[in-house]
Amino acid sequence: MFYDLNGGSFNRGEQIFIPFSLLPVHDLPSWGNNNSWKHEDVFTYQDKLNSEIHWIQYWVELKDEQQQQSYREYLRGYINEQKKIGRFNRDDAAADLKNVIQWLTYYEVVSEDNSVLVGLSFLLLVVCLVNTIGLLLAKFLRRAPEVGVRRALGASKGQVFLQHLIEVSLLGFSGGLLGILLAQLGLWLLRSNYGSYEMLANMDLTMLLTAPVLAISASILAGLYPAWKICRTQPSIYLKCQ
Repeated sequence: MFYDLNGGSFNRGEQIFIPFSLLPVHDLPSWGNNNSWKHEDVFTYQDKLNSEIHWIQYWVELKDEQQQQSYREYLRGYINEQKKIGRFNRDDAAADLKNVIQWLTYYEVVSEDNSVLVGLSFLLLVVCLVNTIGLLLAKFLRRAPEVGVRRALGASKGQVFLQHLIEVSLLGFSGGLLGILLAQLGLWLLRSNYGSYEMLANMDLTMLLTAPVLAISASILAGLYPAWKICRTQPSIYLKCQ
């Protein structure tokens, strides 16, 4: 909910909106964040309008740099005007413009802890790739006699290399599907135990497609060296052994 981060950044959005002009007509109350820098007795809607209570947020669409500069000048003029009548007492009173991304960063909607966790997850992926290379190398080298016989019967290095890459791709695809199932189970547990994660702990279509693609790509990357190693098997060595 980038347009209102006070009540929860990931809460469910409103289902209906009404024209702002109806507020003074029906004296509709504010159900949200209300702040003020001094105590004031507010009994009516008009009292609230005349008070120093901040309860309204609004967004403006500025299409180019010229509009942004004009709006900055408008805000500076408003601040100077309010200073003249004694409303803004601070000398450093100023205004700043932020776009949506800057606003989310300013409010720290995504904390630095999450960025650290993402970095750690990729480091874990690297560790898994290194271990996978060792396992695949041991698995493929056990087939050296079989590959040597196939090479002697006419199989080319490219065919052997492609066969093993297809094998690791299928392993990666299977691992990606298993990872999606485990991830869905973890997200379901989060939603079940923490109500605030109901809107956040979900896997969208992009993530569902990214998971198997990433798994296959990582598997192929890990299987390049073992597949290259086994395709260089010398047939003569194993034919003599047979």
